Amino acid sequence: METKQDNRLEALEHAHRVWQNSNNLHLTTARKLEMAWELHEHKMFSLNQLAKIVRLPTVYLTRDGMKANAAGGRFDPSSLTTLIAMRKTKILGERCPARLIETCVEAGTSWSCAATLTGIAYSNYYKNVPAQFEAETRALKLKPHDKDAICKAMKAGADSQLLAEQYGVDYSWINKIVRTYGNV
Repeated sequence: METKQDNRLEALEHAHRVWQNSNNLHLTTARKLEMAWELHEHKMFSLNQLAKIVRLPTVYLTRDGMKANAAGGRFDPSSLTTLIAMRKTKILGERCPARLIETCVEAGTSWSCAATLTGIAYSNYYKNVPAQFEAETRALKLKPHDKDAICKAMKAGADSQLLAEQYGVDYSWINKIVRTYGNV
């Protein structure tokens, strides 16, 4: 099964190699920073994601002059092999198996981050996200006017449980939305 190379796949495979190599106890911080700069050239990973891949605190990257050039998201480098497999299905024009999505999300990478890194359409697969992450997925789908309405309702004394039921999200997300958007 031969898959043609593309930039995203190359970046994911490169990140996986760097993540495996960065576990070497004999690697210096300077070498890890070099590896981070090499990955940074792909313009695919956020600074936090790069830091996780090379196993350094993010502040080391910023002190070295690295600037953000990609969007972030909840990411765990242990899901890189799954992300590679997902990207290969995209290249081959196949539907991504739901089990790959579950594995990726359970490993600690959000579905929205995985969709961005692999180029797979978020909307086509969000229904395959594992049940324990459904509330987060639904909350991500809320429109800005929904979040604004939730904030106004909570300021007016609405019940967060009732709002959660109406919007189809976990009630803890109502509080997160209010904390995040309520002061804007």
